[in-house]
Amino acid sequence: MGGPSSPGCPIRAARSAVFAFGGVAAWLALIKFRYHVTFVTVICGALLFAPHIDARLALRLLLVYACFNVLLYGGIYTWNDIADRAADARHPRKRRRPIAAGTVSVGGAAIYATALIVAALTLAMLLFSRTVVACFLVTLVFNGFYSAYGRNLRYLDVVLNSVTHPTRFLVGTLLVERTPPLTHLAALLLLAVALSCLRRDVERNDPGWEARETLRLYSPRDMPCMAAVSLLMLAALAAACWPEAPGFYSIVVVTAAIAAVGGWIDAPVRWSLRRVWTH
Repeated sequence: MGGPSSPGCPIRAARSAVFAFGGVAAWLALIKFRYHVTFVTVICGALLFAPHIDARLALRLLLVYACFNVLLYGGIYTWNDIADRAADARHPRKRRRPIAAGTVSVGGAAIYATALIVAALTLAMLLFSRTVVACFLVTLVFNGFYSAYGRNLRYLDVVLNSVTHPTRFLVGTLLVERTPPLTHLAALLLLAVALSCLRRDVERNDPGWEARETLRLYSPRDMPCMAAVSLLMLAALAAACWPEAPGFYSIVVVTAAIAAVGGWIDAPVRWSLRRVWTH
């Protein structure tokens, strides 16, 4: 009989470690760290409006990242994957996602998502102002409505996907106890709408797009037209408000030119966005 020193023991231990890592990796995959690039909007809001940029601000941004992106959005993304599991299972790549693949059970994922969201709200109430907590709640409501109902409503699904981006910027400004002009939030909403339209066009040209019912709501011309209108409105708003906030509008216009416009006309930019959005 093999004892503790048996040659089989290290092998079994190694296998257990591999399986344990795979399990942890599956749970972490639900948080979708690749989407956390959107936290740059929170950072911009804080840095543009902060009276002082110091270590204390860096620490508060780190805490917001942990609460907002890792915990709150980790829970939101997990609930989205629960809602999308049937469609993901029919998709050639998304079927490898933890819930669609069965690596994580639906019940386990639901408990995990709820725990992340509760932890996010609890910590936010302990660490941040009521206005920042209100932004957490607004984000949760918009995403919940999208997952439960809005995703299947033409055009409204684009708006619901987009409205959380100005909210991110607002989190950053409220973190430093400042309130941005409404025109800043409108500009970010228009940019987000253009990017959401681009995302749907990218997904529509990706193998297996038929698995996502939302994309069937649109004709091939709908997304380019809606994106063009949003970008034209953004250009008009930027031209009118540029003297008041040249730094902010420089960031918004450059982002729009590289991502929202470049994604339509530049193959490398479109490929990069496709890697983020369709995996």
